Amino acid sequence: MTKFVSVIIPCFNVEDYVRDAISSVLAQTYMDFELILIDNNSTDGTLRILERAAIKSSRIRVMEQPIPGAP
Repeated sequence: MTKFVSVIIPCFNVEDYVRDAISSVLAQTYMDFELILIDNNSTDGTLRILERAAIKSSRIRVMEQPIPGAP
């Protein structure tokens, strides 16, 4: 029986690291998964990187979740 897996990565100002994290997940041999990237009001280029990754792979979904109390 095959199981579908959701991998969730919360992201906040990680533009220097998030590409490697995304690549690592996508490089897995198990293919029945989705990658959910949640941006928490990043002030750097993180959201732009996440959105570009989602364009390249149909397994990636991007969500924006503001941090409560953040400006």
